[in-house]
Amino acid sequence: MSTNERRAPVGTIYVYLDQEKRGTEVFEFVQERSYLLMTDEVVRGDPDVPLTEAQRDAVVEGAGWERIGPWIIDGDGAEAPIQNTLW
Repeated sequence: MSTNERRAPVGTIYVYLDQEKRGTEVFEFVQERSYLLMTDEVVRGDPDVPLTEAQRDAVVEGAGWERIGPWIIDGDGAEAPIQNTLW
């Protein structure tokens, strides 16, 4: 990496089911030092069926990030490492 080249920030995307809004998944974009950068919400097509990996990837990419590792699924939640594509 040259001295003029900046490394894009790396963080984690956390996805969980909003307990107050049925069928809504919340996406939290967190930078590497637990700094919350932004949140987004997506309503599921079927409230009882989680978004697919491709649908979650589309949300991440739409926010200017890319997933750089596998999704780790935990019930209705998920997390994955991300890297910003805009900075």
